[in-house]
Parts: sequence; C-alpha cells; structure tokens
Amino acid sequence: MPATPSRCEAAARALTRVWAEAVRSCDAAALTRRDLERGLPGDLQGPGGPIAVLALGKASLAMAAGAAEALGERVAAVFAVAPGAAEVPDPLAGLGARLRLWRGEHPVPGAGSFAAGAAALAFADEARARGWATLGLVSGGASALCEHPAAGWSAERLALAHRALVASGASIEVINARRRALSALKGGRLGHALGPALRWVRVLADVPSGAPEAVGSGPFTPPEGPLADTRVLAAPLDLAAAAVHAGRAQGLDAVGAPVLVDEWPLGLGREAVLTHLTAGAGLWVGAGEVTVPLPEAPGEGGRAQHFALAVLEGARALGRPWAFLAAGSDGCDGAGAAGAVVHGGLRASDADLTRALTGFDAGPLLATLGARLPEAPPRTNLTDLYLAWAG
Repeated sequence: MPATPSRCEAAARALTRVWAEAVRSCDAAALTRRDLERGLPGDLQGPGGPIAVLALGKASLAMAAGAAEALGERVAAVFAVAPGAAEVPDPLAGLGARLRLWRGEHPVPGAGSFAAGAAALAFADEARARGWATLGLVSGGASALCEHPAAGWSAERLALAHRALVASGASIEVINARRRALSALKGGRLGHALGPALRWVRVLADVPSGAPEAVGSGPFTPPEGPLADTRVLAAPLDLAAAAVHAGRAQGLDAVGAPVLVDEWPLGLGREAVLTHLTAGAGLWVGAGEVTVPLPEAPGEGGRAQHFALAVLEGARALGRPWAFLAAGSDGCDGAGAAGAVVHGGLRASDADLTRALTGFDAGPLLATLGARLPEAPPRTNLTDLYLAWAG
C-alpha cells in the first residue's frame, strides 16, 4: 500500500497516544502510593511514628507526593531535590513548612545542585538526630540534580567531569559507575550519612538493568548491597510492556516482546528500527537509551530527537506507510520538547538533514516539520521509549 501522508499521519498520532498512555500507566506518584499503602516492612513505630521522606531525581516530586498521600500525618518532613521547572503537586503543597524543596541542574550539576547536596547531608544529620525513620526515594537524574564533591574534588572540577561523561556517548550505567567515585553522596554515601535512620528505599529505575545502585548513581545503595529495605517500583521493561498494552488498545498489533535497548550505539538502534520499517509489520517497541557522542558545541535537541531524525533520514525513501516515535518518559528531551514522532509523510532536504544530524541540532528542523512532542511535567522517569510502526 502506498505511503500516503494521511495514513502515516494517523499512525504518528496513534504512536503519540501510545506513548502518553504508557507514561500515564507508570505514574510515579501512583506507583509510590500503592507500594506504601501495602505497608512498610519492619515499621516498629506504630501508626503515629514520624517518617522523613528524602526524595531525589527528576520524578522526586511525584514520588514524594505519592508518599505523602500514603503516609498522611506521619510525614515529619519531606526533603526533595527536583528540576527547576517541576511543579509542586497538591499533596506536597499542603505540607507547608514540612516541605523543603531544592532545585538542581541537569545534566550537569550547577550551583543549585551543589547547594542541594550540602543541604541533603545536613538533612541526613537532622533525621538521625531526631530519630526520624527515613524513606529514601530516588529516580533518574539524581546524579546531577543533587551533588557534593568527594574529598579532593572541587565543585568546578566535578561539574567538568560530569560534562565530559555526558558527552562521551557511554551508557548511563557506565557513566553513573564513574560518578560514584567522585561524589560524597553517591555509591550509598548519603545512605551511610543517614545511618540507622534510613529504613526504606524505593527506586524508579531509568537504567536497563533496573539495579538500584545504578539509578542516580545510588545515593542510598552502595554497589555491595542495600543498606535498608529496598524495592524497585518500575524499570524500563515495565514502560515497554505498558506501551505494548496501549498499542494493542489502539489497534496496533505488537511484534513480539518489547526490546531492551541496552547500551546500543545510535547506528545499531537505527538499523533495528529501519529493519522493522522496511520488512516488518505492526508495532515494534523498545525502551532504553541509544548512546550518542556529542560534538564540542551541540545544537538544540536531545538524544531522542536526534534518534528520530536519524530514522527519518534512513526511511524517507520507503514506499510504504510508517511512523517512528522516540521520547523521554520524563517528558523532557532537550529544552522545550519530550521527543519527536516522524513518519513517511514528512519531507526534508538532504542538506537540512545532514546539517542537523552532524551538529546534533535536530530540534529546529523537527519543529519546522511539526514533528516535536511538547515538553511535559515529569510524571515518571523510566528511560526513553521507542515505537516503530509499519503498515
């Protein structure tokens, strides 16, 4: 069947709905609330015992809101470090002075991140001194949003190390393993600062392995093992499974099991998608992060937009209906966008595609094509979602 623009556009809209539903079904507040409503293992303080909540990462406010709903008046204080633009949910706004909110920078720590890191260590001392049983909540992005240099490191030198690691094209788990050695918070050091006050840890995993020590570089969990009762609430394959379910609800038959995109370089990811778009049929689902080395002066747009534009370049000559979506489950992929959805009805010149891909500057071209997905508040953070449909 010819690649009519109307059919391709309809497929792109369907993929956008699948992405939105998958993200909604993995909502961090709901996941945290449901987990805590089942009870906290080893909770010996009874129904009136105070609990402190220490939440770090892109989904920290959503996770803390779920905790506040589940724990009610037991919440003694919530310490949260979140991205600058994240809105405060109603359950947290109602805490008044019990909410201590800090704003950090991402993907490279800045002044806000370092102030938040020092404050987190001070809060750990306070929780321990007051005898507050503490619930640690961590999601991806915590590595940069909340930081404090290890001995022998300055904030400026540590920020430069973060920048170099992010630009290297290494996988997130490799990057976070290296970050642990540079930080006074990571690798379980914040957990050690809490000492016996740390009772529970709940993790929203954005890394392929789902390992709690890898998420946010493991502020509460050292590589050698948990310091407290620890549970992973969801991981990338849960997001992918939700997308398969949502795709079937949209009438897009899924092709096999979802794929975990674990440390795939961009070329391998593009090859897998183009193979499906060329010879497959129905919906292909992947979750993870393709690795993309950055040029010295990258342009506008994130990893997901770059991936989408690379697929558009490779698939633009296909004579069949197709669509492809790449987006961050945290609602952010570079400033102003969550990702992009491209399809067989879009047209761009070879020169424009080459310029945008070479300069890691996919955003403006995708905006011109009307292919960018708008940025959204972080409801969860379970890595990127990739959806490819072939008719």
